[in-house]
Amino acid sequence: MENKGNMHNFTKTENEIILWNSDIKIHLAPYGAGVRKIYIKNRNSIFKNIALALSHENDYLHCPLYAGATLAPTSGRIAEGILTLENQTFHLDKNENNQNHLHGGTHNLSFRQWDIVRKTDTDVLFTCFAADGVDGYPGNRRFSVEYILDGQRLEMHLYAESDRETYLNLSNHTYFNLNAFDRSGLEQYLQIRADHCIVNDEHHIPQNTIPVVHTEFDFRKETKLAERFNECDTSLQFRYAKGLNHYFLLSKHSPRIPACSLSSADQSVRMDLYTDAPALVVYTGGFIDHSFTMAEDEKRTYPGCALAIEPSFEPFHHVCPHVMKTFSRRITCHFHI
Repeated sequence: MENKGNMHNFTKTENEIILWNSDIKIHLAPYGAGVRKIYIKNRNSIFKNIALALSHENDYLHCPLYAGATLAPTSGRIAEGILTLENQTFHLDKNENNQNHLHGGTHNLSFRQWDIVRKTDTDVLFTCFAADGVDGYPGNRRFSVEYILDGQRLEMHLYAESDRETYLNLSNHTYFNLNAFDRSGLEQYLQIRADHCIVNDEHHIPQNTIPVVHTEFDFRKETKLAERFNECDTSLQFRYAKGLNHYFLLSKHSPRIPACSLSSADQSVRMDLYTDAPALVVYTGGFIDHSFTMAEDEKRTYPGCALAIEPSFEPFHHVCPHVMKTFSRRITCHFHI
């Protein structure tokens, strides 16, 4: 892809690259090819960070929050680590409670240093490699993630290729709080363009697909998260996840139609998320505890301080319907003040 920025204007520190323009500053890191901070101007033209950022670089090492990280080779859970591709079964690393496979396994690329192939003030390309058999996956695989800052849009292009048929399901795990962490992440309005969702068992493994109409999962209209959780405090699904940690099957998945929208409590800031993925996992951070300090104001993290939106394939039970040698996914976050 053609470079869009001035090669002399990018900003780089030891562990960080900054993409910027007059409206937005995006802090990225080669470790996990991850998003560290997203500064956007508020209505007073003051830059405020709206992405969960941790105080210390070491906090990101094998971070259980996966804060900002590229999820690769796969995102989501695979029950019992059993992956069947065209009648051949692979036993994946059970890196979640020795029971299930989570976000690509112990040696996933969220916890790897990626190479910087190209960088400008508005564009950076990271690449990484995973060998055949790592954490049980077949194929020597090459991965790339490109971040492009275009006006008020942050575009993420995720690619992978393998020399064997395998399963690939890359995503991003940035946590958003459009209140700039002055209020809880649950004090945000969420709208999801999905008519169906998937309910989980107590181990967060997807089970059955249900229509969202007349359920606690109906976010087809803009809904404040805290109010929905209070209204549905007897929901067993919300108790399992301490909020949301669920797949939503998009009614229309297209890079031109927002898959979901998120707004601040005062509705002065909105983010429209676009993707070509058929589903989203929405995680409202119920299991985030007080283990980490946030970078901006030294506050401790807490449950619901921010939420993650992860474009994804639909989940499956052991038998994978997605067998591939190449993978491509686009995610765009369009910020409006």
